[in-house]
Amino acid sequence: MGMIGNYIMTDSETIKKILRGDLLAEDILYDEDDNEPEDFIDIDKSWHAIHFTLTGEIDEGDEDNPLSKVVMNGQLLGDEDVGFGPPMYLTVADVKEANAALQTVSNDDFAAKFDVAAMRENDIYPVMDDENAEMFLEYCLNNFIIIKEFFEKAAADEKCIVFFLN
Repeated sequence: MGMIGNYIMTDSETIKKILRGDLLAEDILYDEDDNEPEDFIDIDKSWHAIHFTLTGEIDEGDEDNPLSKVVMNGQLLGDEDVGFGPPMYLTVADVKEANAALQTVSNDDFAAKFDVAAMRENDIYPVMDDENAEMFLEYCLNNFIIIKEFFEKAAADEKCIVFFLN
């Protein structure tokens, strides 16, 4: 078990319904059989390492840095605990801003900023003392690529993004 990072695309109206209390966040995050919904990605345990690599921050990060919005700096989507706290969401405008910033980060840029030793020093989840840096980079880079594609699609489709840990 661990803390798994997940994203789902949805529309602004669905976000408004959840914020008004007309719909539970859980209703869009899982179906009745606990299957993953459409427009969903699971980045496993890489979420914190990706956030740290993109921002250099342990927690939320600088609100003026659009890359801070990619993993851990959305607005709370109510107070419903969906695994490890409430989900966070990005508006369509936030998604477009974060996507524009993400698309400027090449895979080589990401790899150059990736620092397992600094992650160990800062207790970045899920880095262990004996972490194989090369394998962990590959794992995180693969998930970073998935995130970039997801944000690009959400921006093009004018969707909101919900991030949650379960």
